[in-house]
Amino acid sequence: MLAIKVHFPRGVYCGASRTDRSVAEAFPSPARLFSAMVSAGYASQESNQAREALLWLEAQKPPAIHHPEYKTYARKHFVPVNDLYADSNKGLGLEMHPRFREKTRKERFQLTATYADPNIYYIWQEAECPEHLQQLLPVILREVTYLGSSHCPVIAELDNDPPSPNLWPTSRIGQHMLGVPKPGRLAVLDHYHQAEELAPLSYQQGYVNQKIVATTTVIPKQTGPFGELLAFRLIQSPYIGLEQMHLLTQQSRNTLLKIGGEHTPACLHGHGAVDSASRVAIVPLAHVASQHAEGRIIGLGFLIPHDLPSQERSSLLDLLGRFKDLTLDGKTYYLEPPQPLKQPQALWQSTWSGPSASWATVTPVILDRHCKTKRPKLKGVEAIAEKAQRIERYHQNLEQEIQDILTRGLKQAGYPTPTQIVIGKHGFLTGVPSTSEFVWAKPEKPEYRMFVHVSLQFNESLLGPLLLGSGRFQGFGLFRPIGGQDAHSQ
Repeated sequence: MLAIKVHFPRGVYCGASRTDRSVAEAFPSPARLFSAMVSAGYASQESNQAREALLWLEAQKPPAIHHPEYKTYARKHFVPVNDLYADSNKGLGLEMHPRFREKTRKERFQLTATYADPNIYYIWQEAECPEHLQQLLPVILREVTYLGSSHCPVIAELDNDPPSPNLWPTSRIGQHMLGVPKPGRLAVLDHYHQAEELAPLSYQQGYVNQKIVATTTVIPKQTGPFGELLAFRLIQSPYIGLEQMHLLTQQSRNTLLKIGGEHTPACLHGHGAVDSASRVAIVPLAHVASQHAEGRIIGLGFLIPHDLPSQERSSLLDLLGRFKDLTLDGKTYYLEPPQPLKQPQALWQSTWSGPSASWATVTPVILDRHCKTKRPKLKGVEAIAEKAQRIERYHQNLEQEIQDILTRGLKQAGYPTPTQIVIGKHGFLTGVPSTSEFVWAKPEKPEYRMFVHVSLQFNESLLGPLLLGSGRFQGFGLFRPIGGQDAHSQ
């Protein structure tokens, strides 16, 4: 076990949330503590050894936390901007007039959190720290003088007898979403420090106020190649309908390629010897499957594969940190980073991951194989009954072939075999358009490819996300868990 105690001599912490600068952070996140340790380690005389300790620390599982009772305060005030007109040649000198400066005041927030007990503990319960690093960590912590604002001095040290945690990391969305270091975070901080730019948001880990005790409940196994969902809210006017989702995902990909240039990670552009299991999928996150759902796209999602190397993941996060807006049909749409506890349900990981035994498409599946079932020859057949029989047999054979293609695709992607497959032209969920309404981004629509909406039923609950078909990396074939609903009756 490894435990770090952070003592606040004033009993006050001053820090802003990374996702909302007008909201006070209740206590420093593990990622903020890690960043402070990076700065302190590089400033110490043991900088080379410090890097080894920091690399070891970022590779550990997210820590549990013990925090005291707290109250947060946010005081808004306005301050003048001194360097608004630094060039004396601009204007007629009116910029220095008090009335003019009054109009140029900027909104600022004084954010504080006060504690009943001035100690916070970060506890890695399963960590086994090597002896030489355990001697080095106190040297690094000794150089950590403040967290958040410089008005907030701290004393950080190792603790051999910490109290029991009251905040536990979870695999789901929690009451708190806190930044935590992941493998590759140190390299990201190094890169942005050299570039003199603000590092992108760290990985957001869900925390709950009590430990989840093991029970006899069977936890569904993660299936398929995709795991983590990085969601961005789309600020738009007018809104984009789900039928235009391919225009949106394609333009998003093109914008990211333009921003990244030759440094764009292979998991995004997919060129070269990149395994399909290591590619990132861009998907539309839409308002569907509720009584008043209209199919409006709420945001963009980036599905990260399980097998994505940490260095590739860091490069992707760097790129997404610079992805602020995109232009579609002459209109500019802005992207808002995730705001924990404030984002719509369509942006939640659990909305698209389940677990559930029933799943239905939000965007149609593009079959990755050509159907070989041929249309019946009706020329020369005069009997109406025989014509109807041949047409019915054709549709039965075609449906069976499509089901076989879907089953094969599910198996190849790592999903279990479903017990029931229902296909159709119309969506099974409220707000999902029919297949014929979807717009293809390329000049010509691939008529030779078949688009189908699909509803799947499995023997047991599985954990997604679930994507299927040849267009899955551009948002086609996206499924949503249904839960207790019956997709076939919708």
